Amino acid sequence: MMLGLDTDCNGASAGSIIGILSGAKRLPDKWTKPLHDRIESYIAGEGVQSISKLAVRSTDIAMRGMV
Repeated sequence: MMLGLDTDCNGASAGSIIGILSGAKRLPDKWTKPLHDRIESYIAGEGVQSISKLAVRSTDIAMRGMV
């Protein structure tokens, strides 16, 4: 990720996949506690959201797409 240009998206994608496969409970507290289960979106109408609720929402959308 430190190679420059637009390489950060690759690390983010890989980390997301590993996180999904491992589960949130296996993430170290030092990474999750400072976030307080909150994320701020700049998408109109979204504002501050719960990370855990967004994960459930994303899972529901993915599961509907698999049917």
